[in-house]
Amino acid sequence: MKRLTVPITMKRIPLRPIFLAPLAEFRYDQCPIKWAQTPSPTTLVPGKRQSPININRSVCLVGKSLISRPLRYEFPTVIENLEMVNSGHGWTVNIPPHIGDKTGLTDGPLLDKYNLVQFHAHWGCDSTSGSEHTIDGHSYASELHFVHYNSTLFSSFGEAVKKDRGLSVIAVFLEVGDKKNEQIEKIVKHLKDIKYKDEKTIISEGISYVGFFPEKKSYFTYEGSLTTSPYHESVSWIVFENPVTVTADQITAMRQLMCNTKETENKDSSGLSQNYRQPQPINGRDVIYVR
Repeated sequence: MKRLTVPITMKRIPLRPIFLAPLAEFRYDQCPIKWAQTPSPTTLVPGKRQSPININRSVCLVGKSLISRPLRYEFPTVIENLEMVNSGHGWTVNIPPHIGDKTGLTDGPLLDKYNLVQFHAHWGCDSTSGSEHTIDGHSYASELHFVHYNSTLFSSFGEAVKKDRGLSVIAVFLEVGDKKNEQIEKIVKHLKDIKYKDEKTIISEGISYVGFFPEKKSYFTYEGSLTTSPYHESVSWIVFENPVTVTADQITAMRQLMCNTKETENKDSSGLSQNYRQPQPINGRDVIYVR
């Protein structure tokens, strides 16, 4: 595993044991209680840098030097007419190359420039779970992922996805409250148009990239993997500490998506009631906290 080479002043807090769920086969159309407990050869991946993880505050390292090296975001104020697709695992908003080339995620723990490729969400059967990462064992109702590839070292996402330092993903927790989230609502109002796998639609409203982020941008960062197959261990994760608020109705709308195509729908078809992976063993990795 390559270590961060940015100079970091770190303070270690005493270790305490935590429980991490084992890697197990799961189906996105079932609640966690129904997940099979026998690992499948098709889902197991060798390696010690799997994601997501439970972030245990008591053992995080404090990245004091990163405070003076804040994350930088380059992105058009709003982007209109973005394509959204039902991937069979949930909704995904794709960023076309001519727009992605104008974006940039730099600094903080990152040594290179990363361009935005797409963003998507994970959620649970109810509001008590759904986020892939957890903090001290606490789950949120949903988690957004903004996927970037290293455009300094690689020419495309396809080239970067398997390589060390190839990707960086920003994670944003969604917490259920009383106020609708304006940016999420732009997604939700079009979900009826992509009910089935492979269906696509255009979001005509302007999307604000940073509009999805919490006001306070303290974060955790660590080296990990994709959370969906094939689980490449190529991701520098940036997990915002503070959630943003959505309503229960906004999360419920996501659960109405189907994992099958319209042509293959039958009486046994069910919605994507949940689509998140459980925390994986941390295997001694450092998690750095930046206020």
